[in-house]
Parts: sequence; C-alpha cells; structure tokens
Amino acid sequence: MAKILAIDVGAYSIKLATLESVRKNIQSAHFEELPHKESPRESLAAALHHSFGSKITGIDQVFFSLPGTSIATHQLSFPFADHKRIDATLGFEIETVSAMDITDVAFDYQLIINPEQKNRLLVGIALRKELMDWIGYLTGLSVEPRWIAHPALQLASLVSLSTRRKNQPLPKNFAIVDIGHERCCFASINAHSSCDTARIFPGGGKEITNALSRAFNISEQEAATWKEKHGTLMPSHHPPAAHKAAELMQQALLPVERELRILLKMRESQGQEPIEHLYLTGGTSQLQGISAYLSKSLSVPVELLSLTGFKETLPPSAGQVTSLLSSYQSTTPRARRFNFRQKDLAYKSELDFLKDKFPTLSVFVLCAAVLFMAGGVTRNIFLKANEQRIDNELCALTTRVLGQCERDYVRAESLLSGSPNPAPALSQPSAADFLAHLVQHIANQFDIQFEQILIQPERISLKSKAAQKLDIYTLKTALEAIPCIDEIKEGKVENSRDGLTKNFPLDIKLSCPPPSGS
Repeated sequence: MAKILAIDVGAYSIKLATLESVRKNIQSAHFEELPHKESPRESLAAALHHSFGSKITGIDQVFFSLPGTSIATHQLSFPFADHKRIDATLGFEIETVSAMDITDVAFDYQLIINPEQKNRLLVGIALRKELMDWIGYLTGLSVEPRWIAHPALQLASLVSLSTRRKNQPLPKNFAIVDIGHERCCFASINAHSSCDTARIFPGGGKEITNALSRAFNISEQEAATWKEKHGTLMPSHHPPAAHKAAELMQQALLPVERELRILLKMRESQGQEPIEHLYLTGGTSQLQGISAYLSKSLSVPVELLSLTGFKETLPPSAGQVTSLLSSYQSTTPRARRFNFRQKDLAYKSELDFLKDKFPTLSVFVLCAAVLFMAGGVTRNIFLKANEQRIDNELCALTTRVLGQCERDYVRAESLLSGSPNPAPALSQPSAADFLAHLVQHIANQFDIQFEQILIQPERISLKSKAAQKLDIYTLKTALEAIPCIDEIKEGKVENSRDGLTKNFPLDIKLSCPPPSGS
C-alpha cells in the first residue's frame, strides 16, 4: 500500500492531505487544515507534529506545492517536441526571457497538447535559493518532497475528477482559478484537456479583510470572522452596512478581477478559443456571492469547483493538495510531470544515492586491490631477497667451520652443535622396506587383497580381504616373522555384502632395535 502526503503552505493556513492506495485504487483519504499561529514554517512543523506525532514514518512519497508569488511562467515555441532536445536547449531559451542568471533559477516545462499549434510548451521558473531552502527545511522535518509542483499548472490535474455535478460533461475550454489569502493561481484548459495558460498573481482574501478592518475600525481577526460568517459580494435584502461592506469587498477584489479579465483577453488575442466556463477553488472562493459577482463582471459563467474525487467532498481550500493527489492518480509512472526538482536538485532515494556513489566506490575498491597486490609482490620480493641473504651467510659459516656448504638450518644447527647425524637413528628396516617386503613376498603367497595400507613411523594399519578366516591366521603368522614387528592387533572380522570374502583390519606396531654403535 502506497501512502502519499500532499503539502500546501498557504498564506492563511497549512493544508495536508494523505492518500493511501493500492495500485492507485484509493483505500482512504484524509484532509486537514490548520490556520497559522506562527510563521508558515513553524506552523508547518506544528501541523506535521499534530498529524503524525514526533516521528514521521510510513510516508512513501511527498508532493509539495511551492508557495509564494515569485514563480514566473512563459510560453515558448520549439521546432521539435523531443524531450532530450528540449532539455538540451531550454536553458538558452530561458536566458532570453528571464532577467535573472540561469544559475540562479530552477525550471521545468510542460508540453501544450494542441494539434493546431504544435511544439509549444509552458515553462515555469522559480528562484533556486528559495527552492533549496524549502527542500532543506522539509528534509529536516523528514518529509523531503519527491515532487515540487507549479501551483498554477497543477490545477489542470483537477480535470481528472468529475467536478461537475450530475456527471455533466466539462466545457471544451474552461479555466480554474484558485483564490487564496494572498495569492491567486489561474490555469486555462483547452479542448484537448491540456493546460495552455498558467499565471500566478497577488491578491485574495487578505485584501478584503484589511479593507473591512480599516473601514469599520476593527481588528483583522474580527474582520476575518465577520467576512466568513456574514460577508457577501452581492447583497440583496441586507442593511446599509452590508451594502457598504460589499462595496469595500468588491473594491478589494478589483485587482483579482482586473487580472482575470486581462488573462481572458490575452488568451483570445493569441488565437485561442474563448473560455466558456470559470471554476473557482481556494479559501476565498467560499465567500458568499463571489461566483455571481465574477460572472457578472467577466461575462463568463462562474461556478464553485466541487472537489469530489477521494471518497469524500473536500472543502474549496483543498484545491492545491487535491490537485497534487489527483495528478498522482491520473498519470502513469513513466509519464512526464512538471517538477521543479530537476538535474542537481532531483530527488535522490537511498538507492539513487548508492548509484551515484558507485563509481567512487568502484575506484576506491580498485585502488585498494592494486595496493594490496603491489604490497604482496613487494613483500614477497623483499622476503625472498632476505631469505637468500640468510642462506648465503649460513653457507659461508658452515663452509668455514665444517668445510662444507649447508643451507638447511636444522641440519646446520645439529652439525654445528656437535650432535650426530640423525639419519642413523631411523628404524631399520624403514617403513618403505616393510612395504616392499609385504608386496613382494606376503601378497604373492596368500590369497589376500589389501584395500588400504597406512604407514607411519611406528605403526602400520592394514585393511584387507581374505577368502577364508584361515588365511587371516596364516597372514598374522607370516607378519610375526618380520623382526621389526612388535605387536599385531586384529580388528573385527566382517563378511562382505556378497558373503564370498572376509573383511578384517590389522594394527601393526613397529619397534625396530637401533643399529649397533649408535
């Protein structure tokens, strides 16, 4: 079972969504939203601790929607659509449209699917330092993101959900707008279910709250509470104070309205089909009357997006995390998805880390092996030279003292100490002589087969076969005639499997007297 965590750090609250699935079949989904009480990063740490405890374990993948409004989006055209060629030339094209140095930004792209306008793509550009700061901070919280998404482009993945009520088909050309507390994200989707325009611009619920706070001389917290409970952009039978508040909210929302109108006109000026419908999501989209107000001002049908795709209906503020999870659900493992973590910023698992370190480890092992072999060869050469030197010195010493060169250290020591030659002290006859006698005389006289003969300096062990037990007695009598045999022990006599021979062992103890004069 795969466990996926989606994180959206908004200006007003932290949104966390956890999805458990088996082969992309949803087993459970959980959404949690916690308003900020401290800085966004401290609030994120508190939200993770609240959801997972002090130790975060069991998360397979983490998806993260990059916060802020510093992300730029450009539409570029290429004479080819091959990903390898685009990757090789995209950096040069970005230098022509971005005011920042290419080393100070991180970027990725997404192809626009449109048969009429081929080889066009949307490029997202983010500040590299800001991206690295978030990666480092999330890694410190044990939730290193595998995928960092473009918050506007990512909204297009909500198409995979059946967002329209009563299973009505989606329009051919529509747009999704995420209106947050301080930031708005716009994504338009063409008839081929591909995002062809994406923008991030400032504006949202914070401006409305500040306008109410200044006009009625109340705190921002009181203004936010009144806005959520009683605020409306289209009052009908409300008291004059409500009409005044509506006018203030409409004025605060003018930057958002103006930016949306520009985006709709710009899309038409590029020869694209007009937007037929506008869907709203985000925390501020819950404001009463906002759909009717924008529909009237923009002359486009506007509707609140219903996030019903994960076994329960999620609130509009969950638009970003829902888009992250729906993208995971709707794409194949090898499909290319927009991800700011590219090249040196790419996510590295433990296996990827080992793969990167494998060349270094290979060189280290090879160097160690070469050094070991070189050390062994050097040591052998040195020991051989030292042994040759000692042998030469021993030869020179024995030649000077004994009159003969002796290179055997044991023998030279014995001769130099005055001890007699140890050779005469060997048993006479030797074990070899006994073996020759046994083979030449005894084996030829008796019908006996020797299977094993074990000869030691003072003992001989025989394993033999005889046709009858009398042959064993005759063999023992013949062996006792040999002078050096002191004792013969006969082992257990056993019949062979076929019953035709007798198997018997003999243990012979040798005790030859030393030669005279020794």
